[in-house]
Amino acid sequence: MDTQKIIAYLKQHPIVVICGGVSLLLILAIVLRAATLDGIRTEYQEALDAVKVIDSNNANSTDLAAQVETAKKMSEDIESRLMKSADAQNEHFLYFATLAVDCDVNLTNPTQRAFYIAKAKGTPIKTEQASQLEYQLAVTGDFNKVMNYLYRLTTGRNFIRIQQLNINPAPAQPGKVVIANMIVRCLAVTPEKKKEEKDSK
Repeated sequence: MDTQKIIAYLKQHPIVVICGGVSLLLILAIVLRAATLDGIRTEYQEALDAVKVIDSNNANSTDLAAQVETAKKMSEDIESRLMKSADAQNEHFLYFATLAVDCDVNLTNPTQRAFYIAKAKGTPIKTEQASQLEYQLAVTGDFNKVMNYLYRLTTGRNFIRIQQLNINPAPAQPGKVVIANMIVRCLAVTPEKKKEEKDSK
């Protein structure tokens, strides 16, 4: 069928032309609407994600000032629990001795072995803010009382950990008397002069 006949046919049947045009417009509208809906869905999901982030931030910021104050108090409490520097050796010995009296055991020959400075070159410790003091202690007494001393030593207010421990029957002592030889590490405040020496290296 040539072009003239097609044109003549369409002129004789205008309803076909109208229906074809309408169908074409409908198809085009459906295609465009589908693309638009996909974009709307994407924007809607992005908006939902943004709302979730805002809600989370609002929840986290509730009583923020109070949370900061709590964290500050916790930090101050931790710092107050650090034993003083090696310059306060007598105070450390007094602490060990007072605890021994409370536990009814005998403390003998406490000795400071080392003082490790935080972040100092070659230091064997991993703590970055607090330094560590190392002491050698020996306590003698009833087994249960010695165990109580060790428990209170490691669970008291100060941060103290037992590095090495040997417990043996005390020579020439009756009953369950034992002697506990130990090496302990204590977290301590780094003295200012030590900090200066460390920073200058």
